[in-house]
Amino acid sequence: MFACEQAGVSPDFLCLSKGLTGGTMPLAATLTTAEVYNSFLGGPDSGKTFYHGHTYTANPVGCAAALASLDLFEEEGLVDRVALLAPASRKGCGNSRICRGWGTFAGSGWCGARAGF
Repeated sequence: MFACEQAGVSPDFLCLSKGLTGGTMPLAATLTTAEVYNSFLGGPDSGKTFYHGHTYTANPVGCAAALASLDLFEEEGLVDRVALLAPASRKGCGNSRICRGWGTFAGSGWCGARAGF
């Protein structure tokens, strides 16, 4: 579901926002590895507090929208559908000299004289 999974990367922090709700509601979350999380555990006087939060963290309506959005990903097999559609998105690059992309996102560009600059 996430680009880091497709790239085989395991980040220490993963910041998520309105994509969780399909863009219907503001919501944000920051995920960490257990190692990072555990390094901030301690009492109030330990000096280990991680002062971070999002304006829309734990908004109940946003959380409900996120759960519904994640259900759609699972029920409709969206990750598998993107994998099937990805090769077709590269065909749209035509005769460009540069074509790159990930999933169904593709970008193309021109090099040299055809670039127009």
